[in-house]
Parts: sequence; C-alpha cells; structure tokens
Amino acid sequence: MSWFQKLLGKADKPLPLNNQLLQALYRFVGSNTPVTMGQNLDEFIDKAYKYNHYVYSVINLITSHAAYVPLRIYDVKDEKAFKSCQVWSTEAKLHDPIKYRKLLSKSVDEIEEGKIIEVLKRPNPWTTLNDFVQQAIGFKLITGNTYVYGIGPEAGANAGQIHEMYFMPPTETEIIIGGPFNPVAGYRVSWIGFEDIAAEKVLHLKNWNPSYSQTGEHLYGLSPIQVGTRAILNSNNANIAQNSLMSNVGAVGILSDENANLTPEQLQQIERKLKRKSGPNNYGELAAVGTKVTWQAIGMSPVDLNIIEAQKMSMRDISTLFHVNSALLNDPDNKTYNNLIEAKKALYTNAVIPQLDALKDGLNHWYCPKFTDR
Repeated sequence: MSWFQKLLGKADKPLPLNNQLLQALYRFVGSNTPVTMGQNLDEFIDKAYKYNHYVYSVINLITSHAAYVPLRIYDVKDEKAFKSCQVWSTEAKLHDPIKYRKLLSKSVDEIEEGKIIEVLKRPNPWTTLNDFVQQAIGFKLITGNTYVYGIGPEAGANAGQIHEMYFMPPTETEIIIGGPFNPVAGYRVSWIGFEDIAAEKVLHLKNWNPSYSQTGEHLYGLSPIQVGTRAILNSNNANIAQNSLMSNVGAVGILSDENANLTPEQLQQIERKLKRKSGPNNYGELAAVGTKVTWQAIGMSPVDLNIIEAQKMSMRDISTLFHVNSALLNDPDNKTYNNLIEAKKALYTNAVIPQLDALKDGLNHWYCPKFTDR
C-alpha cells in the first residue's frame, strides 16, 4: 500500500482467485446454508463429560493446568531473534527455560497495559482469564470445537477492536456456508434465533476432521470423545455393573428345599425379607426365614466378572485418548514415584502446551491484529 493510499484509508482489493477446489467441494451447497453436524454433541457432554468420572477427570486435569500458564502479549522488536525463538520445541523450552527467556527478551517487548491487555485479562464482566482458558480448551476437548464471539465499537477511533469476548455453545452453533468462494460466511446459534454472526467476529478453534462431505461436515472439528466412544461406553457399562452388584449385594442366589412345601405367599414373604436385607448398608447381615432351606449362590464377584480389570483398561484407553498418562488418574498398576514425576512432565508436553499453542495461534490471528493502536 502506498503512503497516499494509507492517507486516504484505501487499498487495492486483491482480485478473487479462481479456486477450482472450492468450486468442486461446495458446488452442491447453496449460499447462506447451515452445515449439519454429523455428531451428537449433547451426548458427548451428557453421556461422557457429565457422566463418566474418568472423562471428567482427564479433561479437567488438562484445563486446570492450562489455566495457570500465563498468557502474555508481546511486540516484536527483532524479527530474526524472534524467529529463533519460534524454532524452540516444547521439550527444549522446558529443558532450558532460562536460556529461552533470555532469547525471548531480546526479540520482544512485553505489552503490560492498554485495552488489548485489559480485554485479555477480563474477556467479559463475568469471565476471568482463568475461566476463558478453561472454557476455550474444555469445549474443544469435549466437542472438537470452540467458538469465541468478539464484540466492540462499530465506529469511532476504536472501531473494529474487540472489547468483549463470549463463548458460543458448540452444541447449538452452526456454520453458515456462503457459497463456493466463501465456505465459512458466518455462524448461527440455532436456538437463540438472532441474526447470523459474520465469520470475522468469531474465532473458531477446532480439531482436524478428515471426514470430507458435500454438505461441509468437515468444517466442524472432530471430537476425541467420538473417537473414544467404545472405550467410554465400556467404562460406563463397567460402572453400572459394579453399582448393580453393590446395590444388590447379599441377595444374588436361589433358596430351595424340596421338603419345605412353602406356599406362594410364604415364598413372597421370604423374598421381601431378603430384599430388605440386601444392599451395601446391610452387607454381611443374616435374614431368618423360619423354615429349613438351601442357599445356592449364583452371583459372581467383581473380580470373577473382570469388572475391576475392565475399569482399569477403560481408564487407560480414555487417558490415551487425551494424551494423559494414567498414573495421574491413580492407576494402581502405574503409580510408582518415578512414573508419577514423568507423567506430570508429559501432561504439559503432550496435552497442556499443544492446546495452549492452538489457542495462542488463534488469538494471534484473530484478536491481536484488531488492535493497531494500543
């Protein structure tokens, strides 16, 4: 842009490219068409995160640790030195943090005041930065998608800046296709009913989804919970079986005696008495039945049914799904001191930092450029 164009506030608009790929992918989709999601996100929340204690624990382990990693905004003062910082791997930063911090201080100046920092620290009146990070990463881990809606002045000196940020519910948010040359024109929160939100006002963080379809399903992120459905279902079933055994302990068997000649009414009385004596609070108690009978146990212990082993396997499968070592979930077979130390380090390198990097990249691309004057 020339100095004259800057003075006038005008710039040459780039000519649209002849993108044959987009034409091929979206030629059957009309403009302003909502994309149907092939995943039932409500079930991921209700049947996994809110229902399975392993899923809840591993996701909260990641989000709670991520929330305490400080997010800072920098001005780059030395491009060459900054590029040297960018090639450092996560492992290298953790191995020699002092050297990395020295190199970073040479390449950037930290921004410590101004609207850009104020909004980041307090995205909206009801949300802290800690809340913001936990929700941004948590929604993505559960549903595969996070939508951040930014609002600010429409006119004046601060026009275009983001002064407040809110999360749109992934279960109710739809992508609006604008046609072959504009795959993502905006977003719609279906059950609220307000106008569609323009794409530039929304930060969409998502997991890669390889399921391309003519309806645009691939524009949504793939949830880890969808991939781990069987492991989570096995864990849920094991917990139900364990709970059922505990609720009916002491009453799994058959009473019989060929010489007792019990009437149907007497049999019902015995059954009712045994039911009253069953359950975890009455474990080990005896019930008198007033006649000679034989007891034949038909139930199996949790060990015999492999419930305990199944629970451990499901816990490990779920941990692996989110790149977390099962030692942090009190895995009894993986709980030595050395394992625990290594697991805590791996939590950051394999789970926390990758999620924070994705959030950082999203904010650098969407949030920071809107503040030309801090």
